[in-house]
Parts: sequence; structure tokens; C-alpha cells
Amino acid sequence: MRLALLVNPAAGRGDALKHLAAVERQVRSEGLDPEIICQSDPDDTRAAVARAVGAGIDRLIVVGGDGLINMALQHVAQTSVVLGIVPAGTGNDFARGLGISTDLAAATSAALGEAQPIDAMRSSGRWAASIITQGFSVTTNQVANRLPWPRDGRRYVVATGLALPALKTVPLELDVDGVRHELENTFLAIGNTRFFGSGTPICPAADPTNGLLDIVAIGPLTRRELITFYDSVPDQSFLTNHRTKVFSGSEVTVKGGATGLWADGEQFGSAPMTISVVKQALHVAGANLD
Repeated sequence: MRLALLVNPAAGRGDALKHLAAVERQVRSEGLDPEIICQSDPDDTRAAVARAVGAGIDRLIVVGGDGLINMALQHVAQTSVVLGIVPAGTGNDFARGLGISTDLAAATSAALGEAQPIDAMRSSGRWAASIITQGFSVTTNQVANRLPWPRDGRRYVVATGLALPALKTVPLELDVDGVRHELENTFLAIGNTRFFGSGTPICPAADPTNGLLDIVAIGPLTRRELITFYDSVPDQSFLTNHRTKVFSGSEVTVKGGATGLWADGEQFGSAPMTISVVKQALHVAGANLD
């Protein structure tokens, strides 16, 4: 097997780089000789991944978080390259949605194991793995990216409080498989998998093997209502709130909204945007979707 290990030295505030040596030792103990891709500059990283895929690697193991997975996705989607994931970022929401362990040794073993086909999302040639979001959730993500502390998923909790003054509700139009919906929206999530914001199950019905997007539109919400609303997400009681609209479809066009759209915690583009699910676009090792 020809494989490459991809790591972002800054992922998880440096934790990914600390984990690389252990992952490499375990991979080499299996008799494999991995190529190491460890660049500080994103453009250099993208070029190195493209070269490795073009040279015919069989597997790309990402030691990092959702942002690095999103970068890898742009090169391995709709190819025969197997994607392995060793979660080492801040949120790790795609790995969480696929049931991949956060234990380093277990995740490395899974990344070397059997692969299964997984859906992905695409818009204008760009790919996304877990959640595409718009509105207050994007504002929160932007704030979280600027915070030096805390280093773990609690950053999103702190960022939510700091972002509250920017909360707004705006008109939004969704066209889901040809059916138009006009909404007053605070934030929008379009899911291939369930989680965003370091483990918040905002798209609880998302299944990355069914060829459908789980679309959750929420609003209007005041600042006080937003805090209460987030408390109702873990047990899924938010789904019965009259401010929650849930849709399912293979394609959605987003028009309007308060912010640009972000995917997997990274900037993705601006509305209007059409997002489609592509069935079995990825081959992911170690996914546990039971």
C-alpha cells in the first residue's frame, strides 16, 4: 500500500504535530513507508497533496481536524484514494459523525483498515464533508478562530457568547429539490453528517450513505431565545420548536442570508449557492455508522 500522512502543524493548537510521530511509528510497524506531508503554508500543502494523489497513492491519512480534511477532500473526492482520519483538531466533527475514535492508536488502526463509500457535498466544483452553514453559526466560527483560548471545543461555547451582539434574523430562500421555501432565518445548517461546533448535533437525521442532505433552518431568534435554543439541541427537542424548519433533499439552492456560507469550519462561498449531494464520492477507512 502506498500512503501519505497529512498533518497541519497548527491543527489542534499544535496537538496534531505532537501526534504525528506516534502515528508514523504505528504505520511503520505495519511494514509501510509513508510519505509525510507537513507544510505550514496552505498553498504548499495543497500542492503536496495534489502531487501525492497524482503520483498514485492508495491512501491519504489526515492527522488533523475538519479544515485539513476539507482540504484533502478537494483532491481525493471521486478518486480511488482511501481517506483515513486520525482526529487531532479542535472540533473533529466529521470524524465524530463517522464514529471514528479519538484514541490515537485506535484511530490509526482504523485509518489503515477497510474502507466504505461515503457521500459528500459539492458546489461549483468544491467539496464539503460534514456541515455547510450560514448565519449566526458562521459569525461564531469566525470569533472562535480568533480566540487563543480555550484550546479544545469549549472555544465554541465562549465564541457563542462573544458573538451574541451580532445576532440578526434576515430573509432566506431555499429551493429544495425544486420546491421553494421563504423563511426568516437566524442560522442554517446543511448536513451530510450530524455535528458541527465541536459536537453539536444540529443535523440529527443526517446520514452520509443515503444520498440526501439534512437541512435545518432556525429562526427568528432573539439573543435570549438563542441561548435557550442551544440547550435544547443535545436531546433533539429543538426539532419540535416552531422556529425550526427541517427539509431533506438531494439538492438545495440558498438565496439571501446574513453571511457567506462556510463548510467544515472553512469559508466556502456566497449565496446564491446550489449544493448537491454526490453519492459514494469518498472511500473512508474506519467509519462506524451502525
